[in-house]
Amino acid sequence: MPQRFSLSRRGLVCSRRQVLLNRPASAEELRSRRFGGVTLGALWDPLRRIPALEVTLRDMLFSSAFRDMAITVYGELVLEGTASSKKDRFVGTHGVAVGMYVHV
Repeated sequence: MPQRFSLSRRGLVCSRRQVLLNRPASAEELRSRRFGGVTLGALWDPLRRIPALEVTLRDMLFSSAFRDMAITVYGELVLEGTASSKKDRFVGTHGVAVGMYVHV
C-alpha cells in the first residue's frame, strides 16, 4: 500500500505517524529528503499550490466566514514494492510511477 501523506496550508509535510518537514523552503529541500526509498520532491508542487486552492475555495463559497480556513491535502506517495500482490499492478501503467504523489 502506498504511504499516506498530508500537506497543510501552514507547510507541514506529514506521514501517517510523524511530521517530516515544517515549511520546506524549496523543491531542492524536498528532493534532498527521502522516505521509504523515494525522494519527497513530488510533494513540492501540491504544497506550493495550497494557498491558491484556499483562495479559490473561499471565492466559491462567497463568504468571509471562511477567512481562516485551514486547508490540508491528503494523498498517497507511491513507493516501490508496496502492492499487495507479487507485482505492482499500477506502477508503470495508468500513469503511476514510483515517487509520484497522488492526492485525493
